[in-house]
Amino acid sequence: MPLALGFDYGLSRIGVATGQTLTQTASPLIALSAKDGTPRWEQIQALLDEWKPDLVVVGLPLHDDGSMSEMAERAKKFGQRIHGRFGVHVEFINEYHSTREAREHLNYRGKAGDQDGKLDATAAHEIRSQTVTEAALLSLITDVREHYANERPLVVGIHTGGAWVATRLCEALHWGPPATLDISLYRDDFETSGL
Repeated sequence: MPLALGFDYGLSRIGVATGQTLTQTASPLIALSAKDGTPRWEQIQALLDEWKPDLVVVGLPLHDDGSMSEMAERAKKFGQRIHGRFGVHVEFINEYHSTREAREHLNYRGKAGDQDGKLDATAAHEIRSQTVTEAALLSLITDVREHYANERPLVVGIHTGGAWVATRLCEALHWGPPATLDISLYRDDFETSGL
């Protein structure tokens, strides 16, 4: 089963998460200590030897406009060094909001210096999860493009989870915006799930 390791690069800690590309699941693993962004490379080697990933994903904290930040440049060099030292395939993904998402996931209210590494590992999990989602979306786009090569079907995204998928699909295929449907008032599980 194809496996990936996700890295959330930082100057004092580097979060690591594992993920299965087939089951499309990811889990926080560990936060490694770093000194001014330099990891203990033997720890990286030990992780690669233990997990034997098919892919390493490194998050790049890009600016809102997609341009490289100073930290993104450093994270990219970190990923390139992993590839150069260990020969593993490395991909990069925009992780601008991964730490914020990890804070929300953990309901974390402390300061960055108060953490025990759980926040960093969870941020790496967010990066890995985002990569899994992007891979599934690219597969969907490819399948739809092949199936509907000569026609343009009506695409409807159901709020909230399906609306963004429909939008990304239509953007990638240059089909214009999709229709959306909000079914929140039509749910039949209010008694068990509530709003």
